[in-house]
Amino acid sequence: MNKLLPWILAVCFGLAAIWLAELYMSGRVENALLHDQLRLTEMESQAIRNQLEAERIVERRQLADALGQAQPAPGQATGMQPQPAGK
Repeated sequence: MNKLLPWILAVCFGLAAIWLAELYMSGRVENALLHDQLRLTEMESQAIRNQLEAERIVERRQLADALGQAQPAPGQATGMQPQPAGK
């Protein structure tokens, strides 16, 4: 039994080393996946911000166009033509 003890310890250390290496690699893979997920979330967030900004621009333009059509030019509402300053 005394002659087998060093071999048993060596096998245990080898198994522990394999287990720790696997744990390390799985941690690295998980870290890479989380990093990719973060980048994807950031890109989605930026796309949503861009879409909202585009919608605001379109809405402002539509509002400006609607207000421009709702307010007639001077002289058009009453049917009167602007008078020259000298008369």
